[in-house]
Amino acid sequence: MGVSEISHRSPAFDQIINQANKDLRELLEIPHNYKVLWMQGGGLTQFATTVLNLVAWYRIKHQLTPQDQVEAQYVVTGSWSKKAAEECERLGVKADKVVDAKKLYGGKFKGIPEKSQWNIQQLEEHSRVPAFVYYCDNETVDGVEFGGNDANEEENAFPFHSFDPEIPVVCDMSSNFLSRPVDVSKYGVIYAGAQKNLGPAGVTLVIIREDLIGTSLSLHFISFF
Repeated sequence: MGVSEISHRSPAFDQIINQANKDLRELLEIPHNYKVLWMQGGGLTQFATTVLNLVAWYRIKHQLTPQDQVEAQYVVTGSWSKKAAEECERLGVKADKVVDAKKLYGGKFKGIPEKSQWNIQQLEEHSRVPAFVYYCDNETVDGVEFGGNDANEEENAFPFHSFDPEIPVVCDMSSNFLSRPVDVSKYGVIYAGAQKNLGPAGVTLVIIREDLIGTSLSLHFISFF
């Protein structure tokens, strides 16, 4: 009998999910202030989920009014990040493209542009930071992959040090999750469709820093995660 054929309330399933959480935490050395969530659907669902949750979290944190505009930053290096940015805009949130590799490479996604070509805002004192910055670690359609977690190690690594530390970094790792070590503490949210390296299709793993989940004032959006 497969796991999909047993009750999710059964002791057998509890044992499976608890062991999976334990193994994953040990393997990635996930800090205690991060939650591991197993979600239904695929990685694309998280395009909207990330925006809805983090924008709501951001509005509550900064006590914004409905008229206050909130923006997010997107590093567009391939088809998946392009779709993620489009979903953000569809939901009414400004998607500020830190870099659009397609424009820089003559209409095609060919690689990760040099950091000097990234439009990373230098925030002034008292200015409001974006709700989050998003990137896709491995753009499978276009053959573009970031190199690692430390910008000093590889030229095409994500430049964490260039962004304000108050901005949560969101990363789609669907296609290369568990293929190499990851410093989870550098991220606000990591998500991955399980069908590539982790498990069957229809399951998405989310690793989220606890402070981004919200408070009792934001129960209307906690259920998305």
